[in-house]
Amino acid sequence: MLVHPRGEPHLSDPTRLVKGAGELFGEQLMQRYGLPDPVENSRVRSVADDEAIDLGNGMTLRSIWTPGHASHHLSYILEGTGVLFTGDAVGLRHPTFPASMPTTPPPSFNLDKAVESLRRLSELTIKRLCTPHFGTLDGAGELFQRNISALIDWRSKLDSFISRGLSVDQMASELIEKVCEGIGRSVADVPQYVRVSIRVSVLGFVGYLKWKSE
Repeated sequence: MLVHPRGEPHLSDPTRLVKGAGELFGEQLMQRYGLPDPVENSRVRSVADDEAIDLGNGMTLRSIWTPGHASHHLSYILEGTGVLFTGDAVGLRHPTFPASMPTTPPPSFNLDKAVESLRRLSELTIKRLCTPHFGTLDGAGELFQRNISALIDWRSKLDSFISRGLSVDQMASELIEKVCEGIGRSVADVPQYVRVSIRVSVLGFVGYLKWKSE
């Protein structure tokens, strides 16, 4: 398994990771995800930014450090193919809910770094995006810029929510309403996974804004 040095301890002992994720997402959603097993150290490889990984048969994977979503986040490009494995550098797209939403969870979300990472990815020649949430996309198009615009828009909205003294749950509810307005869908159509993800993203974004204001 390939991992940024900061994430390596979580593979050999995922206890803290599982505990933190469970507190954010809830036990029911964690069980649906499935819980990770520890990985033997011999199967873990720590990789740096812009490192070439020989996959054999003439294929090379190159690592791209893309902090923002998390400080240890990596994306990968399969050289010579234009296939980019984005990780969570790009937003969430649920199969049954046609909206692209930022994923900005605690504890280490950083808006400035997230935007910088998206700009870095946009400079690559991409033919296909492979995203974890969810699926593949042919060509990057304006996806990276749309993600940047969404992050900036969320910051503006959350600044307003904070000034109004809203709770995290109230902020999440208002964001859900705004997302639904943007795609012409009813709030009742929002999958539970998306609701939880938006609330978690609000927690991370608010934490970042408080850190910036200190």
